[in-house]
Amino acid sequence: MKIEEKRMRTIKSLIFSKGLTMKEVMEKFGYNSYEGFKRAIKQNRKNRYNEVLVYLKG
Repeated sequence: MKIEEKRMRTIKSLIFSKGLTMKEVMEKFGYNSYEGFKRAIKQNRKNRYNEVLVYLKG
């Protein structure tokens, strides 16, 4: 499994384990489209993966 896929799976599992929706988290970080959010997480654009991870764990 590629690291990009692993990042997205980690984020998805944390979102759903917290009882949140993907849309809520996307909007919190300023994304309107799932595709844009997914690309930002997978490529860690502007450190988005780490920011979302901290938000979900905290």
